[in-house]
Amino acid sequence: FEALDDNWMVVECMDWTAGAMYLREDPGALLLQEDALRLCRSLDPVPIHTEVRLMTNLATVYTERREWSKAVKMYEQVVSKGRDLQDMGRLARIYAGLGIAYRNLGDMTRAVSYTQKASAFQSLQQDKAALTKVELELALLLIRHGDLASAEIHLNKALESCLLNDLEPERNRVLLGMAELHLNRGDYEQAGRLAHD
Repeated sequence: FEALDDNWMVVECMDWTAGAMYLREDPGALLLQEDALRLCRSLDPVPIHTEVRLMTNLATVYTERREWSKAVKMYEQVVSKGRDLQDMGRLARIYAGLGIAYRNLGDMTRAVSYTQKASAFQSLQQDKAALTKVELELALLLIRHGDLASAEIHLNKALESCLLNDLEPERNRVLLGMAELHLNRGDYEQAGRLAHD
Protein backbone atom coordinates (compact mmCIF):
# COMPACT_ATOMS: atom_id res chain seq x y z
CA PHE A 1 0.00 0.00 0.00
CA GLU A 2 2.94 2.34 0.59
CA ALA A 3 4.19 1.54 -2.92
CA LEU A 4 0.73 2.38 -4.29
CA ASP A 5 0.58 5.64 -2.24
CA ASP A 6 -2.63 4.36 -0.66
CA ASN A 7 -2.18 6.01 2.74
CA TRP A 8 -5.77 5.23 3.75
CA MET A 9 -4.91 1.52 3.66
CA VAL A 10 -1.49 2.16 5.24
CA VAL A 11 -3.34 3.63 8.24
CA GLU A 12 -5.60 0.56 8.41
CA CYS A 13 -2.57 -1.76 8.31
CA MET A 14 -0.80 0.27 11.02
CA ASP A 15 -3.91 0.05 13.20
CA TRP A 16 -4.21 -3.73 12.80
CA THR A 17 -0.48 -4.22 13.39
CA ALA A 18 -0.58 -2.03 16.52
CA GLY A 19 -3.57 -4.02 17.76
CA ALA A 20 -1.69 -7.30 17.35
CA MET A 21 1.38 -5.81 19.06
CA TYR A 22 -0.82 -4.59 21.93
CA LEU A 23 -2.23 -8.10 22.43
CA ARG A 24 1.35 -9.42 22.58
CA GLU A 25 2.13 -6.66 25.12
CA ASP A 26 4.74 -5.23 22.76
CA PRO A 27 5.70 -1.75 24.04
CA GLY A 28 6.08 -0.51 20.45
CA ALA A 29 2.31 -0.75 19.97
CA LEU A 30 1.69 2.66 21.52
CA LEU A 31 4.13 4.48 19.24
CA LEU A 32 2.72 2.76 16.15
CA GLN A 33 -0.86 3.62 17.21
CA GLU A 34 0.13 7.28 17.71
CA ASP A 35 1.86 7.32 14.29
CA ALA A 36 -1.24 5.80 12.69
CA LEU A 37 -3.42 8.54 14.19
CA ARG A 38 -1.04 11.27 12.96
CA LEU A 39 -1.04 9.81 9.44
CA CYS A 40 -4.81 9.41 9.52
CA ARG A 41 -5.26 13.07 10.43
CA SER A 42 -3.00 14.12 7.55
CA LEU A 43 -5.24 12.47 4.93
CA ASP A 44 -7.59 14.50 2.78
CA PRO A 45 -10.37 13.80 3.47
CA VAL A 46 -9.77 12.46 6.98
CA PRO A 47 -11.64 9.13 7.33
CA ILE A 48 -13.65 10.04 10.43
CA HIS A 49 -14.68 6.47 11.33
CA THR A 50 -11.04 5.38 11.22
CA GLU A 51 -9.91 8.41 13.22
CA VAL A 52 -12.49 7.74 15.93
CA ARG A 53 -11.50 4.05 16.08
CA LEU A 54 -7.81 4.97 16.36
CA MET A 55 -8.54 7.49 19.14
CA THR A 56 -10.63 4.92 21.02
CA ASN A 57 -7.84 2.35 20.75
CA LEU A 58 -5.27 4.89 21.96
CA ALA A 59 -7.46 5.89 24.92
CA THR A 60 -7.69 2.22 25.89
CA VAL A 61 -3.90 1.85 25.71
CA TYR A 62 -3.38 4.99 27.82
CA THR A 63 -5.85 3.60 30.37
CA GLU A 64 -4.03 0.26 30.52
CA ARG A 65 -0.74 2.13 31.02
CA ARG A 66 -2.34 4.25 33.76
CA GLU A 67 -1.61 7.44 31.84
CA TRP A 68 -4.83 8.96 33.14
CA SER A 69 -4.46 12.51 31.79
CA LYS A 70 -3.70 11.26 28.28
CA ALA A 71 -6.60 8.79 28.51
CA VAL A 72 -9.03 11.54 29.53
CA LYS A 73 -7.84 13.83 26.74
CA MET A 74 -8.20 11.10 24.12
CA TYR A 75 -11.60 9.86 25.39
CA GLU A 76 -12.92 13.43 25.38
CA GLN A 77 -11.74 13.88 21.79
CA VAL A 78 -13.56 10.67 20.86
CA VAL A 79 -16.76 11.92 22.47
CA SER A 80 -16.63 15.37 20.86
CA LYS A 81 -15.58 14.19 17.41
CA GLY A 82 -17.49 10.97 17.07
CA ARG A 83 -20.66 11.37 19.11
CA ASP A 84 -22.91 10.75 16.09
CA LEU A 85 -20.81 7.82 14.86
CA GLN A 86 -20.88 5.73 18.02
CA ASP A 87 -23.15 2.84 18.81
CA MET A 88 -24.60 2.58 22.32
CA GLY A 89 -22.21 -0.16 23.42
CA ARG A 90 -19.15 1.79 22.32
CA LEU A 91 -20.41 4.96 24.00
CA ALA A 92 -20.94 2.98 27.20
CA ARG A 93 -17.33 1.74 27.06
CA ILE A 94 -16.00 5.24 26.31
CA TYR A 95 -17.91 6.80 29.21
CA ALA A 96 -16.86 3.96 31.51
CA GLY A 97 -13.24 4.58 30.50
CA LEU A 98 -13.63 8.28 31.25
CA GLY A 99 -15.11 7.43 34.64
CA ILE A 100 -12.16 5.19 35.52
CA ALA A 101 -9.62 7.77 34.35
CA TYR A 102 -11.25 10.60 36.32
CA ARG A 103 -11.50 8.37 39.42
CA ASN A 104 -7.77 7.76 39.21
CA LEU A 105 -7.16 11.50 38.77
CA GLY A 106 -9.15 12.10 41.97
CA ASP A 107 -12.06 13.91 40.30
CA MET A 108 -14.95 11.96 41.82
CA THR A 109 -17.66 14.32 40.55
CA ARG A 110 -16.70 13.77 36.91
CA ALA A 111 -16.04 10.07 37.56
CA VAL A 112 -19.58 9.63 38.88
CA SER A 113 -21.08 11.70 36.05
CA TYR A 114 -19.38 9.73 33.27
CA THR A 115 -20.06 6.38 34.93
CA GLN A 116 -23.75 7.31 35.19
CA LYS A 117 -23.73 8.00 31.45
CA ALA A 118 -22.02 4.65 30.87
CA SER A 119 -24.73 2.96 32.93
CA ALA A 120 -27.49 4.67 30.93
CA PHE A 121 -26.03 3.61 27.57
CA GLN A 122 -25.17 0.10 28.80
CA SER A 123 -28.73 -0.42 30.05
CA LEU A 124 -29.86 -0.20 26.40
CA GLN A 125 -27.63 -3.16 25.47
CA GLN A 126 -28.12 -6.90 25.89
CA ASP A 127 -24.79 -7.44 27.69
CA LYS A 128 -25.93 -8.04 31.27
CA ALA A 129 -22.42 -8.72 32.57
CA ALA A 130 -21.18 -5.36 31.23
CA LEU A 131 -24.17 -3.57 32.78
CA THR A 132 -23.53 -5.26 36.12
CA LYS A 133 -19.89 -4.18 35.99
CA VAL A 134 -20.85 -0.55 35.29
CA GLU A 135 -23.49 -0.58 38.06
CA LEU A 136 -20.89 -1.90 40.51
CA GLU A 137 -18.30 0.71 39.42
CA LEU A 138 -20.93 3.44 39.87
CA ALA A 139 -21.86 2.12 43.33
CA LEU A 140 -18.22 2.09 44.44
CA LEU A 141 -17.74 5.65 43.18
CA LEU A 142 -20.85 6.76 45.05
CA ILE A 143 -19.55 5.11 48.25
CA ARG A 144 -16.30 7.06 47.91
CA HIS A 145 -18.31 10.18 47.12
CA GLY A 146 -20.30 9.67 50.34
CA ASP A 147 -23.68 8.96 48.71
CA LEU A 148 -24.39 5.63 50.43
CA ALA A 149 -28.14 5.59 49.71
CA SER A 150 -27.61 5.88 45.93
CA ALA A 151 -24.74 3.38 46.10
CA GLU A 152 -27.05 0.84 47.74
CA ILE A 153 -29.61 1.23 44.93
CA HIS A 154 -26.96 0.46 42.29
CA LEU A 155 -25.53 -2.44 44.30
CA ASN A 156 -29.02 -3.96 44.60
CA LYS A 157 -29.53 -3.58 40.81
CA ALA A 158 -26.18 -5.25 40.20
CA LEU A 159 -26.94 -8.11 42.59
CA GLU A 160 -30.37 -8.65 41.02
CA SER A 161 -28.75 -8.81 37.58
CA CYS A 162 -26.22 -11.36 38.87
CA LEU A 163 -28.92 -13.58 40.29
CA LEU A 164 -31.18 -13.36 37.22
CA ASN A 165 -28.36 -13.95 34.72
CA ASP A 166 -26.22 -16.45 36.65
CA LEU A 167 -23.19 -14.13 36.81
CA GLU A 168 -21.24 -15.78 39.63
CA PRO A 169 -17.87 -13.94 39.35
CA GLU A 170 -19.67 -10.58 39.15
CA ARG A 171 -21.88 -11.60 42.11
CA ASN A 172 -18.81 -12.04 44.28
CA ARG A 173 -17.56 -8.55 43.37
CA VAL A 174 -20.99 -7.08 44.11
CA LEU A 175 -21.04 -8.76 47.54
CA LEU A 176 -17.64 -7.21 48.29
CA GLY A 177 -19.06 -3.85 47.20
CA MET A 178 -21.96 -4.36 49.60
CA ALA A 179 -19.47 -5.23 52.35
CA GLU A 180 -17.68 -1.94 51.65
CA LEU A 181 -21.00 -0.09 51.85
CA HIS A 182 -21.75 -1.60 55.28
CA LEU A 183 -18.22 -0.84 56.48
CA ASN A 184 -18.82 2.80 55.60
CA ARG A 185 -22.07 2.72 57.57
CA GLY A 186 -20.30 1.24 60.57
CA ASP A 187 -22.23 -2.04 60.36
CA TYR A 188 -19.19 -4.28 60.79
CA GLU A 189 -21.18 -7.45 61.47
CA GLN A 190 -23.11 -7.25 58.18
CA ALA A 191 -19.95 -6.24 56.32
CA GLY A 192 -18.21 -9.34 57.70
CA ARG A 193 -21.07 -11.63 56.63
CA LEU A 194 -21.08 -10.23 53.11
CA ALA A 195 -17.30 -10.49 52.80
CA HIS A 196 -17.46 -14.08 54.04
CA ASP A 197 -20.21 -14.90 51.51
